Amino acid sequence: MKSSFSFLSTVLSFLGLYQTSLIEDHGYELKTIDHLHMIRSPHLYDGRDYVNTIGFTPEAKAATIYIANNDLEPIHDDKLSLAQIYNTLCEMEGLEPEDMRWITFDVIDDEETNAAIANIHENRGIDRLDEVEILPSDLEWDPIVRTKYYRLMQMITTQLPQKIYLRHYLYSSDDNRELVIFTNCIYFAFASPDDAISTAHSGWPFDDQDQRETMFAEEQDNEFSDDSEGSESSDVSVDHEDLGGSESFDTFVGHEGHGGYKIVGESDVGGGSEVDQGSEIDQGSIDFEGSQENDEANSRWFSLRPESPLAHPQV
Repeated sequence: MKSSFSFLSTVLSFLGLYQTSLIEDHGYELKTIDHLHMIRSPHLYDGRDYVNTIGFTPEAKAATIYIANNDLEPIHDDKLSLAQIYNTLCEMEGLEPEDMRWITFDVIDDEETNAAIANIHENRGIDRLDEVEILPSDLEWDPIVRTKYYRLMQMITTQLPQKIYLRHYLYSSDDNRELVIFTNCIYFAFASPDDAISTAHSGWPFDDQDQRETMFAEEQDNEFSDDSEGSESSDVSVDHEDLGGSESFDTFVGHEGHGGYKIVGESDVGGGSEVDQGSEIDQGSIDFEGSQENDEANSRWFSLRPESPLAHPQV
């Protein structure tokens, strides 16, 4: 029995290494931290931005697509699609793509989807930070089906979701606790309706907070690194002087409708500078504002880059 287990472990380890080399053989750079996988391509902005950031919670058969920039990567001989990358990562994790019970997307740079989500909350007469459960028979089902996230979900599974949940996450910086980034999250549940239980009842089926914090820290390091050659743009500091002496970050927003992200000041978050999922937020600080067109890859940190017209807003 012991030898059989050892052999199985060796085979699984070999398969994982093979799948890793498959991604890297196509010229991609893969960085893995536990079950979080971050992938760059030299063909996408010289490897400065992630093509994909995908995390897994194996015990819950859950996958979270934090970043999907595959459509922005130029066509080349070694290009991998989102489905190819996702399927490869599933194999590395020992998961079957068609057995996944949850597929989640962060909403980035998508003013239309954010507006649809805001309308759903408004029509239900609930707070914008409240969780929403949507059934196929609900009127709100179609607006979510029309989003790009439903299409992306269809690219990586043939399953049909039984429920859709709308939630949010508050990303915060360890270096600057005044910096809080709000994002909408869309959860597609493929479990039976009895298994997909809302937090309003007995708790969320899986916990991805640690993974999200790790992902956000990696993104932050990526955006503010000093790796760029001879460029002063990598030396970015965000303080009140950068915001024209403003005493608040209220006017400092992301790009393309900030994709669900709003950078708010300490004054907007209850409980001082300590920010967590239970924080109370001034509703006026999460308004969805006008878009700013650009060609950059989806990034929750774009607005902090000096080349962004929103990096130094007029206040």
